[in-house]
Formats: sequence, C-alpha cells, structure tokens
Amino acid sequence: MPPTLTPSVPNSGASTASNATLDVDTTTMSTKRSVVKITGAMQAYKWGMDAAPGVLVKEYYEAQKGEKTEEDKYAEVWLGTHPNGPATLQQHGSQTLKEYISEDPSFHLGPSNSTPDLPFLLKVLSISNVLSIQSHPDAALAAKLHAQDPAVYKTPCHKPEMAVALTDFRAMLGFLPISTLAANMSSYPELGRLVGPSGVSALHSASTSTAGMDFSSSVQSAVRAAFSSFMSSYPACGSSACEEMVARISSKPLPLSPTDSLILNFNSQYPNDCGVFSPLFLNVVELKPGQSIFVPSNTPHAYVSGQIVECMARRWEIKIGAP
Repeated sequence: MPPTLTPSVPNSGASTASNATLDVDTTTMSTKRSVVKITGAMQAYKWGMDAAPGVLVKEYYEAQKGEKTEEDKYAEVWLGTHPNGPATLQQHGSQTLKEYISEDPSFHLGPSNSTPDLPFLLKVLSISNVLSIQSHPDAALAAKLHAQDPAVYKTPCHKPEMAVALTDFRAMLGFLPISTLAANMSSYPELGRLVGPSGVSALHSASTSTAGMDFSSSVQSAVRAAFSSFMSSYPACGSSACEEMVARISSKPLPLSPTDSLILNFNSQYPNDCGVFSPLFLNVVELKPGQSIFVPSNTPHAYVSGQIVECMARRWEIKIGAP
C-alpha cells in the first residue's frame, strides 16, 4: 500500500486525465468535520513511465482503484483544484475538491481566503524522459504578463516549486557558473559557433573580470546575451551543429564524462533538438531518496529522470524553452 500523503488540503498543460485515488487526511479544525478521502487525477504525459513494478504513479492508481490498469504512460497524479485535473471526494461521488472547499472556504483555507482554489498543488511524478526546460515568473512579472496577455497568462500568480525525491532523481536547475559556461564554449566548439564570437567574448570577459561573482550584473547580462544568441541562431543552423557535436562525442573513447553521456541521452530522446545542448548551460543536480530541491521563480529548470513528490504555488501556465 502506498504511503498516505497529508497536506492540509489544498499547472499546467492539458492531457487526458483519469482518476487516481490517494488517501489524503485533511486536517480538521472542528469536531463536526470528519476526515475525507480525495481522489487525484492521473496525467498520461509522454515523458511518463511505462507500466512496470516500482512505478509509483501506477502503484498509487491501482492500489486505490483495486484493479490493474492499462495506460500508455504513468506521469503524474494531481491533488488539488487545477481545472485540467481536479481532485474529487470519494464519499461524495463526483463532487470536486473545489466544490467541497467552496462550501466554507474560510474554514478549509483560513479566514483570509475567500476563494475555493487551493493556494498550492501537490503532485506525484514518475519521470522517464526529460521534461521541457521551463521558467516560471515571479509575482511581479506574473502580474505584468497577465495584464499584457491574459489569454496566454491566465493568472497573475507566481509559481515557485519544491520537490522531494522518492527514488534516485536527476534535474537541471539554474545556469552553470560563469567560468564553466565560458569553458564550455571552447570544449564544445559547436556551442561556441551558435552563441557567436561576441557572446563567447562577453562570457570570457565576465568570467575573468568578476572573480566568480556569478550574481553580478555583468555576469547576468553576459549569460542572458549568450543564451538568447544561442536560441536565435538555432533554427537556421542548430540541427547540423547538434549532429556534429553528437558525432564527435560518440567517437570519444569510453568512459564518457557525465555531461557527454547526458548529451547523448537527450539526443536519443529528442534528436537534434536545442535542448540537447542544455547540460552545457544548466547545473545538473542528482538527489537520493529523501533529498529535496527548491526551484525559485525566474529560474530555468527541467526534470530529467526519477520519481518525486512536488509541491508548487498555484499557477496554470509556464514559459517553455526546450526540448
């Protein structure tokens, strides 16, 4: 039986959602209220895991459903009020968690809350293939984007995230130190050509002049310019550069470096995609079960592999880079 998850009850992208039941104890504040069980929604994204022993999303689903299932992929279980995968109450049929909370929002969420949406979303993820590189705006930028284009940015909310590893887990999080970025321009000449001479020169200049102060304005400006140049040049000549890099790495004697191995792994999943270069820009983080990471707003990141419990602030849309 999978472990019980216990928030005080309280993303994005549409996919086919099917009911996946998890026992969640909602902390009661009155003897007149009983503990209720909610049923989460399972999402079958293509990066999810195939059916196999140890796939936690599948195990949670089947343990509560009481029967075997045949899904194409087991990616996520959502426990919250997201409209693309709302949790429901088991003992109230099809009543959603949002409908239940709306009966008394101040009781369930506190006197300062007048809306029935949970302020966060809890999820379980089973990740086989790397997710898209994403960045979520902070509160100020989220409000600005929402005001400018509410059709795309549907809420003014920010979306910081945190994740706890349930198995060995790998992610990319934030830009590499400026010295490593600058060195990668030479070690991976295909990347240097895509960034361009001025971008490469700016990285080397910032690396030598700031003495490792990676949060200085000159470093941030150099990194922003280099990454923007890379993304702008990729449609015209990125595929050929990627093919050249992959061929060069594949010809190296074994064992390959962790970075080279990850590049080949990404290319096997998304051939010639700009995301294949992402380990040359972003930190790779590896967690053991029980370890955790926090993903601040405005930070590029991508989950690579493994299984986690994730909690995030309520926001329905994201800014996606690659793959």
